[in-house]
Order: sequence, then structure tokens, then C-alpha cells
Amino acid sequence: PLDQHHNQIKRYFNNKLSVEFAILTNGSEFRFYTDLDNKNVLDRHPFLSFSLGNHTDEDITMLSAFKAENFDVTKARSIAETLSNSSKILKYLQGQFKQPNDGFIKFIASVVLNSRSKHNLGIVKSLLPSIFDKILKKNAPPIREVIGKEDTPVPKVIESKKPSVKPNSIPIDDEEVGEAVNIFEADSPSFKDLEYFIFDGKKIHKRKIIDMQVYVLNELLKMNPDFFKNNGPRWIISMNSVGFKRHAKLLHGYYLNKGTSSETKFKFLKKILEAMSMKDKLLVKLVNRK
Repeated sequence: PLDQHHNQIKRYFNNKLSVEFAILTNGSEFRFYTDLDNKNVLDRHPFLSFSLGNHTDEDITMLSAFKAENFDVTKARSIAETLSNSSKILKYLQGQFKQPNDGFIKFIASVVLNSRSKHNLGIVKSLLPSIFDKILKKNAPPIREVIGKEDTPVPKVIESKKPSVKPNSIPIDDEEVGEAVNIFEADSPSFKDLEYFIFDGKKIHKRKIIDMQVYVLNELLKMNPDFFKNNGPRWIISMNSVGFKRHAKLLHGYYLNKGTSSETKFKFLKKILEAMSMKDKLLVKLVNRK
């Protein structure tokens, strides 16, 4: 078990000031550390953990920054800082999702309702679980049931603003659709290419899945340029291409990581289409790769 050896690698790291990174491993699990919290003192928690038996495409992408031919200390530290801070923010928010503390409740009441009165604090405290359920795509109880009073005004914070989308393009007939299926119902894209895809009523002949991903994301950026500011993992789409071994330029200054699997490309597209209420807009016709 690696936990019992943390103090040992911490001593090694702290006594070797020229070292920027440390890896603790038992040959199966790898933990990457640096000194983000206190200079020259190994952080308590790793910024990246990788397991040979259970890893994701994101892990592979992050690991690529530490290949000998790619390694750059400045870029690697930037990646470490991003991963570490993201983890801390996520952990904090997960805690607030489960049990919001008084400080978080007061902050929401102050920013959203412009008042930290006892009445507004009570409203926020009662509404947060339902709102968090909505964010997590769960079936939340009706807001008024949460409040418990039919005449209680519903704060604007609970109103879900859907991204603005353009009207459907000119419909295509069944013959043009052919054997294309909704991406949410498609088979695994692994070892497959495209014959064509149909997005928002327009038929596009492209062979590579990455070409479809770029096309669809650019179309979505045209519809809602600000959507990706708060949606989409930074290891896939970002305003900064650091850490992307191969990338594609998108509209409005975004970069897309091209180094992900076909499965991940499909998963990301489905996630974004669902978030933008466009689950029925993308049809694909897959063929075996030649």
C-alpha cells in the first residue's frame, strides 16, 4: 500500500531542492506529486493518480506531458496546478452538494437574493438540495414542495436557462437519412469510421470522427459562444492548448484535444448535446475501418 510510504518520498523530495516532481509507485498504481502548496515541501495529495488496471483517456492525456520527448517543467507544473486546483474545487463543491455549510448558504443568499435575512437564508437552505439535484441530472422534487408554501415566491436562481439554439435546418427526407442513427443509439465507434453524419438537418460527408466533432462543436459555438466557458472538461476543450499533444482550433479561441479515443469523442458530444437540449440533432452512419 502506497499510503504508508508517503513520508519516505516526502523526505527524499524535501531534501533535494532541484527536483520538481516525485512519483510514488508500487508498479501498479502511480501517484504524481509536486510542491504547489508550499515551495520545496511535497504536497500531501497527488495531483495525478494513474493505475495500470483502471485508467481513463484523461489519465493517458495527462501522462503524455511527462514523456521524455514532451517534458517541459513549466508546462508540467501548469498541468499539475490545474489538476490540483480542480480537484480541490470539486471536493469542496461535492461537500456543499451533500451538506451546505452556513458560509456557503450566506454567500448564495447575498449574491443571488441580495439579502442575508433569516427568511432568505431559510429559502436558500431549503432549495439547495433540489437545485443540486437538478444540476446532477437527477429528478428533483417540485420547488414548491421543497419550500412547503404555495404562496412563497420562487427565487430566480431556480430558473434553468437553456442555451439559445437556432431553428432546425431544412428537414431531410428518409432516403437521405439512410442507415444513419441517433448518436445516442449508435454502436461503439471503436475501430470505425464515418460514411456520413447529419447534424441539425444537414448531411455532411466526413470519414474521420474528429472531423465530425470539430464541425459539431463549431456549430454549437456559433449558437452559443459562451456555453463552453462553464461546460466541458478542460482536458478536452479549453482556451489553452497546453498539455494537448495534438489539437484542433475551434471558433472563439477554443482548442480541442484531438488525442482522445473515438469512444471519448462520442461521450463528449453526447454530453454537450444533452446539456444543450439537442439530443435529436446528430445522426451518424458508421462503417468498419478499412
